[in-house]
Amino acid sequence: MIAPSGTPMMAAAVVPNATLDTRNNVCVVDARVVLRTDNGALIHINYGGRIMFPDVLERALRDMSSRNLIDPGRYYFRTTPMFETGVPE
Repeated sequence: MIAPSGTPMMAAAVVPNATLDTRNNVCVVDARVVLRTDNGALIHINYGGRIMFPDVLERALRDMSSRNLIDPGRYYFRTTPMFETGVPE
């Protein structure tokens, strides 16, 4: 895959259910990603948060092909991202 800038792009997939499940349908999110921009800068992204959903949505949430169709008003999902880089721009 090639980006509009002409540089190769990385293809990747999110690992499903890569959260810490707790009681009462609450999942703890702890995600860390490092990106390399077209100009070689590294950006570290760290975000954590909580996902809470009712029992009736559990099966639908596990279906990767259609879970994007669930009304967001039926569950709670909050994260706080933090971006870090050593590049001044």
